[in-house]
Amino acid sequence: METTKLLTAVLVFASTSVFAQVPGALDPSFSGDGMVTTHFAPIGSDFAMGVAIQPNGRIVAVGSTQQDLVTSVALARYLPDGTLDPDFGTGGQVITAIGVDPVLISDVAMAVALQPDGKIV
Repeated sequence: METTKLLTAVLVFASTSVFAQVPGALDPSFSGDGMVTTHFAPIGSDFAMGVAIQPNGRIVAVGSTQQDLVTSVALARYLPDGTLDPDFGTGGQVITAIGVDPVLISDVAMAVALQPDGKIV
């Protein structure tokens, strides 16, 4: 059975906008329903583990993507409205294998930080 799992970056913002009538409610101005889900591969497992918001409002989510037997670091960057940032990586996504053995690679980013110069760590 072919199963597609998603890098799910559910970004919840307690908004003071007109749309958020209840404190802690999802803001529908972000991606239409307050959530965004990104596929890194048509088949495989993708997970978000950390999120950071850059000073310009762009959102960086990090985690992993597994394709076949290889698990690699996965990054996605979103515009403030929840769409993938076309100026980042390939269509808003970056996949990086850090390990040296292509069969035993199991790389996961557990957190993300931003340097004062704006670089992603």
